[in-house]
Amino acid sequence: MNRIPCLRVLALWILACVPAAAEPVLVAVDLPDTAAIRWWRSVPNSTYCYIDGTAIAKVEESQLPDLAARGLAAAVLQAAPGDEHLYILSHAPSFPEALPGVTLWAKGTTALVRVTGAEATELVRRHFVRRLSRRTLPPSFWEMLARRRIALRTLRYDRSSRNSSTRSPPTP
Repeated sequence: MNRIPCLRVLALWILACVPAAAEPVLVAVDLPDTAAIRWWRSVPNSTYCYIDGTAIAKVEESQLPDLAARGLAAAVLQAAPGDEHLYILSHAPSFPEALPGVTLWAKGTTALVRVTGAEATELVRRHFVRRLSRRTLPPSFWEMLARRRIALRTLRYDRSSRNSSTRSPPTP
């Protein structure tokens, strides 16, 4: 009979020692340079969209202090992201209260909006929108962003003696 209380105590001790699983959150992280992009790529996350130097991704809540320690500006857009209707507006008005639904994130003329089913119909009818894809961006996308960019030199017109107008006519 003493076995059952001992097992209960052991089970409670194990549950207390194991850290609780972190909840996923939807974040917007500013990635200002290629070093930040390379670091972001090494962190386990599900990046759904990259707009004007900002990654919109699902990360574990326990990773938020690492982002702050790295010096990256991260804004939590939504706790426990689910299957809500999230839309990206490419030509959003400058005042977000004119949009239907809740504006989660805005930068320049781009905004991320959470709407209900009825509001989604109005949003699609009145604005340039696309639904936020729940697929992660492929590694080839991040390789393209992290590539070192080399500026091309401008080509100059060659005005050497090879130009046909300066050649002497052929002799017969």
